[in-house]
Amino acid sequence: FGYCRRLLPSGKGCRLPEVYCIVSRLGCFDLFSKILDEVEKRRAISPALVQPFMRSIMEAPFPAPGRTISVKNFLPGSGTEVIELCRPSDSRLEHVDFECLFSSLQLRMLIRVFASLLLERRVIFTADKLSTLSQCCHAMVALLYPFAWQHTYIPVLPP
Repeated sequence: FGYCRRLLPSGKGCRLPEVYCIVSRLGCFDLFSKILDEVEKRRAISPALVQPFMRSIMEAPFPAPGRTISVKNFLPGSGTEVIELCRPSDSRLEHVDFECLFSSLQLRMLIRVFASLLLERRVIFTADKLSTLSQCCHAMVALLYPFAWQHTYIPVLPP
């Protein structure tokens, strides 16, 4: 899984965006989103605060499912700040929008696609909006539980 945050540095004139990415084999959207929120908060104060924060995150043990860890880091103006990072017991359905899937596909088509996935056939989704496409692909894979898609899964291809 890849978790990214795109930030545009403050200032006038032409500026290049900065992108912070976390790559993990675990799908813990809320946990990594909280880390990237903290990165964004520190980046707004000073770019020099990002690296020490990320180092403290990397040195902390990754929380076990259902557990929370505390990470201490210095933040100017606030002193030592303690950040609680909680890993959900089961993150399979975290950020899955089934409503988008059910409103985009008729029941008959949904069952055909589901059957095709169970039979490990190739399935290609198209949509007018990237957000709809991503949500539907993610929801369809989540519907397979307790099974998991074992083949290549590319939710979005470049044009």
